[in-house]
Amino acid sequence: MSIRAKLILFFTAILFLIAAFNFIYYPKIVKENAISSLNAKVKNMAEMLALGVGIGLGGNDFTAVNETLNFARDDRDFSYIAVFDAQNKELAKVARDQMVPSSSPNGFLAIELDLKDILNRQGPFEYSGRLFFVAPILYQDVGHGKLVLGLSLENLHAAITKNRIATFAVCFAILILGAISAVIFSNGLAKRLNKIIGAIDAIADGNLKQEPLAIRSTDEIGHLGRVFNKFLSRTLPAIEQSPVSIVITDKEGKIEYVNPRFTKYTGYEFDEVLGKTPGILKSGKHPPEFYKNLWDTILSGRRWQGEMLNKNKSGGLYWEFSTISPVKNRDGMITHFIGVKEDISERKRAEEELKLYRERLERLVEERTAELKKVYERFVHSEKLSALGKLTGAIAHEFNNPIYGLRNIMDQTRENPLLTEEQKYLLNLGVKECDRMADLVRKLRGFYKPSTGTAERLDVHQVLDDVVLLLQKQLQTRKIKLKKDYAPNLPRIVAVEDQMKQVFLNLLQNAEESISGEGGTITVATETPDRDTVKISIEDTGEGIPPENMKLVFDPFFSTKAIKGTGLGLSICYGIIKAHGGDIEIASDMGRGTVFTVALPARGVAQ
Repeated sequence: MSIRAKLILFFTAILFLIAAFNFIYYPKIVKENAISSLNAKVKNMAEMLALGVGIGLGGNDFTAVNETLNFARDDRDFSYIAVFDAQNKELAKVARDQMVPSSSPNGFLAIELDLKDILNRQGPFEYSGRLFFVAPILYQDVGHGKLVLGLSLENLHAAITKNRIATFAVCFAILILGAISAVIFSNGLAKRLNKIIGAIDAIADGNLKQEPLAIRSTDEIGHLGRVFNKFLSRTLPAIEQSPVSIVITDKEGKIEYVNPRFTKYTGYEFDEVLGKTPGILKSGKHPPEFYKNLWDTILSGRRWQGEMLNKNKSGGLYWEFSTISPVKNRDGMITHFIGVKEDISERKRAEEELKLYRERLERLVEERTAELKKVYERFVHSEKLSALGKLTGAIAHEFNNPIYGLRNIMDQTRENPLLTEEQKYLLNLGVKECDRMADLVRKLRGFYKPSTGTAERLDVHQVLDDVVLLLQKQLQTRKIKLKKDYAPNLPRIVAVEDQMKQVFLNLLQNAEESISGEGGTITVATETPDRDTVKISIEDTGEGIPPENMKLVFDPFFSTKAIKGTGLGLSICYGIIKAHGGDIEIASDMGRGTVFTVALPARGVAQ
């Protein structure tokens, strides 16, 4: 729908709403306003008339009553004026030229009133097609009766109708002027927009040689024009001068645009391929299934990438690497395809000369990897058994039985209502310690199981805490303080859990053993230097490593522990970290300590 049609439709809808308001809701508002105005008028007049009538009745002066009522007789708003005494007996009515007693047959208005219903009401109310007001007659704070004023609703309805018609006429005239203005305004908008649309249509048809638009306005259309000019000055030259071939087709595969690089690759000019399909470049070297897979991929809305052997205009063959992407509209429907193609003929002849060497090298690597894997698995399992034997030597086979026995006894004892608060606290503390010890044993058993070799997303902090728990008692015994400096929102890693525990356990044990004398400090810290890396550092205040040994610490069978150890711990750690795509570094200062830093790829969401 055009802008002009939208504006006219908008003003028509506004006119309809005003008309509906004018004929449905507006009369109610006018009536309420008129009644409110008359109510104020009647209230004032009722107070004035009631005072005059009250003076006349108070002095039994019927003439004074007559003069007072005749004063209001000429007000054309009132169609009924009557005076009632304190016993609700009608005393008089107002005729057109005189005061008429209620017994006279020539009353101003022949109407029968239900006095019981009328005289007991207060504010304005409708009765028998008229609007009535009842006001008390007072004189010197003494009630002498009631004054009833009646107004015909005919004049009120006539005023409402007249006001409504006038209002609608004014609104209609305003909307007509607005619609005319909208048409004139939309013509100006359409004229400027058509210039931009025409240039965009030409580009869509493959004609990129467009002149910049002359823009003077500062409104949204002017901004659109400036964006278009920026597109002409930046984006189009990048496409035209691109070092790769660019092809744009419609959804049927018919070519709508090619850049100059396409002509250089194929020898075809733009006019020669316009409206044709890229099938003119087929070399006949690919089977039909190759092209079927290509079309199935892009028609499903996915991007296709692959190498393709094509034939140029002169019949020569060349290799290209193609990326073909579907272009969708806002409704998700495919409208075009864009192909970005790079001539890889030279590389292809080279990605061929190396093929035989690569295949041979891959076979050698596979054979050597299989051998190393077997040796590596034996080393890992051997080192794990050594470490666990050192940690669990003091744990008896039935260690869990007394723990759960003690816990059950304390659970039952806690139910004794005669216990003091201090006794309850101590029992609760004992139960927690039993649970902690049972958890420690469970984690030791889990650590002892052979590696599954299955990588999964891991919380680095949780893995570190599990390992620290195993060493906590030993560190306390040696008066070694453990500090944690964990980074917030640390990303997870994808790794084999027990292998990571093996690495951290070895590093922590090395840190502990490097500290001699009366205690020291081990600091475990994590950080994310960038969004793709997680770093874990384990720093000790031990003796340090001599500079001449720094390059040897990761070599198999090298050890600084004299008789203790196999010399495989750090070598295994190095192999595990490298197998996970990470790295491990060491820095040491003799007499001050050593820090091992493990860097691993960050995977998944933050912890």
